Amino acid sequence: MKSISLVLLVISADVFGQFDVDAYLAQSSNDLEIQALNAQWDYLNETDFRSPFLREVEFRVRARDFDTGPDDYRLRFSPLNPYERRANKQYASSLDEQMESQRMVDYSSVLESRYQLLIKHIYLKQYLNLEGSYKVYYRRLLEAKSKIGGNAKDLIELDRSILSIDLKQEDLRTELARAEFLIRTGYNFDGDISWDNYPLASVETIQTQLSLLNFSGSQENIYVQNEKNKIRVRESDLEINRQESFSNIGFVQAEYKPYRGESFGETMGMQIGFQLPIVNPDRPDLERRKLRLIKDQKDVKEMESEVEMGLFNYRNSLETILRQHDLVTQKLASLQKFAMSASFSNVASLLELREYRDDLQKMQLEMYTQILSAYIHWLQYNGKLAEVPYRNYLSDEIGTFEIN
Repeated sequence: MKSISLVLLVISADVFGQFDVDAYLAQSSNDLEIQALNAQWDYLNETDFRSPFLREVEFRVRARDFDTGPDDYRLRFSPLNPYERRANKQYASSLDEQMESQRMVDYSSVLESRYQLLIKHIYLKQYLNLEGSYKVYYRRLLEAKSKIGGNAKDLIELDRSILSIDLKQEDLRTELARAEFLIRTGYNFDGDISWDNYPLASVETIQTQLSLLNFSGSQENIYVQNEKNKIRVRESDLEINRQESFSNIGFVQAEYKPYRGESFGETMGMQIGFQLPIVNPDRPDLERRKLRLIKDQKDVKEMESEVEMGLFNYRNSLETILRQHDLVTQKLASLQKFAMSASFSNVASLLELREYRDDLQKMQLEMYTQILSAYIHWLQYNGKLAEVPYRNYLSDEIGTFEIN
């Protein structure tokens, strides 16, 4: 029983020690800009932007002299401009739409940042592994040459290569420690971050996703939509100010004057007043705000053009890197076949071939991480990262997750 418990404990520790990419992405809500956005959401949910039906209710009491006491009572109701109520309702609706589009923009930005940090970690970790395999090879070659009495030039060349690898590994470990520190600040995790058994998105999967995903045009782009929604909020705010300038549309006043007589008709009276919208002191400011809105509309058109060009450039760049990656992969495969059939008379030729293969492997790794980075950036620019359900595009299985 004790041994079984120990086995279960080891299995549990191993399971809980795994770095969970989905969990890391799901904790994007912990970022400060998302917390600020959620605070605004909470405030909007608790706030009622609807205007009251009455602008003011006023009760007046008057006495003609101090000896007789109050003898004049007036109750005045001033209704609110109904168009102001409608403008406030429209403002609340526009604000909801803008907050929703801002949510997509902010979540897309935060998720993209987390993806890029993970991609950097992948690159550094795999680069470090490559350097480690190179070091093992050169050490074995150095040991073999030492045993058979290799010349001093070959031994020095091999030792220089090993030293170069040691120095590079130190740089990589330093950068890797920085990346892991940043990852752990956004995710409470004490274990090792390893990608050895993680199903990273393959180049073939990325190419398939490029052809399968349904992307919107520039007018439906989340960044363009967010700017449009911001303008709608400003337009609604301007309409509120315009209607507020005519907020006082008049009044209805009931009067009670007991000194006029004994009957109800003699003591009661009524007044009705209407404000004539001839003069509007707020008009200059309203006109200036209208002028700014015209400029804002022009900025949105310019953004649509920039987004359209950006979408083309990002996809074009991604497709270019994919083609380059294919070329390097093919060259690496042909070089490996050549190395298996070729014979080398000296260490210099062998090292030259090995260095060429090492360079191709590094180039392949750099291009793969560039593909991942460009792919995630392109998805972010298209608004795919913020679409619900949220998808883990870093995985070859493209699973879904929920943001906490």
